[in-house]
Amino acid sequence: LEVQGFGIQVVVIRPGLISTQFMDLALPAMLENARETQYETFVKNYARNIGLMFRFLGSQPKVIADVICDVCSTECPKQMYTAGGFGHVLEFVGSWMPDWVNDMALLLTKSWEDLECARSGV
Repeated sequence: LEVQGFGIQVVVIRPGLISTQFMDLALPAMLENARETQYETFVKNYARNIGLMFRFLGSQPKVIADVICDVCSTECPKQMYTAGGFGHVLEFVGSWMPDWVNDMALLLTKSWEDLECARSGV
């Protein structure tokens, strides 16, 4: 609304998981920088899990490019779009999940297998 007086219309595009080379380039550096630090376990688990998520749930960048083209060619676009792999699921979960739950997920340093063992008392 603050830029509407200047003839500017703001449209938000919330991408889901988009498969690009970013993770292939970023993860090795993250793993190297975390080696022998308190972050090593977290980064290893993050790298494994995020790699699987992007591999199986990620969309190609063209999905977002198509949405951008649609927005630009629409006379009266919506204010917000969600696109890309898993985007609508993330949007739904984020709409009801308190911020502290997301914060805790980010702080989680144990793998799912370790959590299962802890729950079962092994």
